Amino acid sequence: MSFTGSLSADSRQKRQTGKHLPAFLLLLIAKRPAHGGALMTELGELLPDWTIDSGGVYRVLRDMEEHGLLHSAWDTPDGGPPRRIYMLTSEGRQELERWREDILARKRGLDLFVNMYDEWIRQNPES
Repeated sequence: MSFTGSLSADSRQKRQTGKHLPAFLLLLIAKRPAHGGALMTELGELLPDWTIDSGGVYRVLRDMEEHGLLHSAWDTPDGGPPRRIYMLTSEGRQELERWREDILARKRGLDLFVNMYDEWIRQNPES
C-alpha cells in the first residue's frame, strides 16, 4: 500500500508552478512590463526546476487582465510580429501584496517543518 501524497522521483525533479504562477507573473510584470514569451523565458531562468506551461501562462495572463489586475497594449516592433505587452494596474499591485502575505504565511509553516525535521534528525541520527 502506498501513500498517494508522497513525492515520487519524477515529482522531485521538476516542480509545477501551480498556485504561485499568478504571483510570479504579477511580480515580474510589476518590475517591468513584458509580453508572454519574455515572461516565460524569465520564469524558466529564475525557476529552472519548475515546469512552465506556456498555455497556463497565457490563460493566467488573460484571466488577470479580465479581473483588472493587468492591462495590455499591442507592441509592433520593427520587423517583428505584434506582441501583447502586459502592465500592472493598481488592483494588480494590491493583489501582489496579498500574494506576498499569503506566501509569507506559507513560508513560516514550511520553515517550521524544516526546523522540526532538522531537530528530529539531530536527535535521531540513525532513524
